[in-house]
Amino acid sequence: MQLPELLPGGPELKEALSESPLAASNFTLLDEEEAQGQLDQVGDEITFVQAIAPDTFDHIDFTFFCGSEDLTRKHWRDALRAGSTVLDLSGALDQEAGVLVRAPWLVSEAVTADLFTPAVVPAHRRRWRWR
Repeated sequence: MQLPELLPGGPELKEALSESPLAASNFTLLDEEEAQGQLDQVGDEITFVQAIAPDTFDHIDFTFFCGSEDLTRKHWRDALRAGSTVLDLSGALDQEAGVLVRAPWLVSEAVTADLFTPAVVPAHRRRWRWR
């Protein structure tokens, strides 16, 4: 399984994933071209940031968008088209139709995530915006 992470806002995610059952997965770190080649660490593995290309999301099970809102808006539909489940930690997709917003204070029995949920915006204290 490959899990791309769109940087730079993912230190907490990297730590959580490295301590989860997904720790044995393959991680691919992605960002715009200017960050290409930078070294980073996920769990015990050293990896480098790769540029986003047209086929980036092929064969990717989960895509965690945790960089800028602009980066998320630019690439999330590409990830969906490639069959990847999108998890938006940037907060950019909270108003998009068809995207599930999950938070402890938004309890709704009518809408729950399942294997067919294309995109989810989980609550994130630092990035949540009230409108």
